[in-house]
Amino acid sequence: MFPDVIAPVESGSPAGKVFSFDIENFGLTRGQRRVKLYLDTWEECLGYSDFDGCYKLSAGRLMLQTAIRDA
Repeated sequence: MFPDVIAPVESGSPAGKVFSFDIENFGLTRGQRRVKLYLDTWEECLGYSDFDGCYKLSAGRLMLQTAIRDA
């Protein structure tokens, strides 16, 4: 569901099945960030019988990546 926040993306924006984000860099300053949500895919995910498990696994992976990246 969520994009990989650790692995660099060679071209384009980091994207997961439901969420993605863009970072616009302006030289040496911190870039502007925009989060994208794909509502049609989100609605499709909500219909899965194992949505809870999929969501928890995706959220756990994202939390671990965030902890590793910030360490």
